[in-house]
Amino acid sequence: MRLPSPRQLPGDRLRLMAAFAAVWLIWGSSFVATKVMVAHLPPILAVSIRAMLAGTLLIGTASWRGSRLPDSRTEWRHVGVMAIAAVVLSTLLNTLAARHIASNEVALLNASAAFFIVLFGSLGPAGARLGKRAWGSILLGFGGVALLLLPRGDQHDSPVGWMLVVLVACIGWSLGTAYFRHH
Repeated sequence: MRLPSPRQLPGDRLRLMAAFAAVWLIWGSSFVATKVMVAHLPPILAVSIRAMLAGTLLIGTASWRGSRLPDSRTEWRHVGVMAIAAVVLSTLLNTLAARHIASNEVALLNASAAFFIVLFGSLGPAGARLGKRAWGSILLGFGGVALLLLPRGDQHDSPVGWMLVVLVACIGWSLGTAYFRHH
């Protein structure tokens, strides 16, 4: 599926730019907020408060828009898998790592989730087959992430272990995304 370019939809260009700005501001500031939270609260409590607030806002917004809660065991199982992958694994691991890594590094490492999503989306019988350019782009992106993981200068206490924890969190988010796509 090919998305239309902003030139094809001149009336939507401003909305597209506003959507990107919202993602950058909201997504990017969430890592700073997490860093502030873990400075004052235990990480598990911080994640719990964040998840409860976000869940309440999402359920309220969905109800206001006329959506319904899942009504079958299968739907609740899918919600549970997503909650474990995205909230428990991804958010908790990111929050734990935020105590040891600068928020901008956590945010940059989390951008690697896009590579994992593409990679996992290419697997299996229903997977999207990737061409040489796509594989080259993924390898280049992972190379950039590897550069972020390299110790700088004379640092002997480089938080590479915590950076790897963030990458595991990204894998959790990406697996949840792939699961959601297939179910």
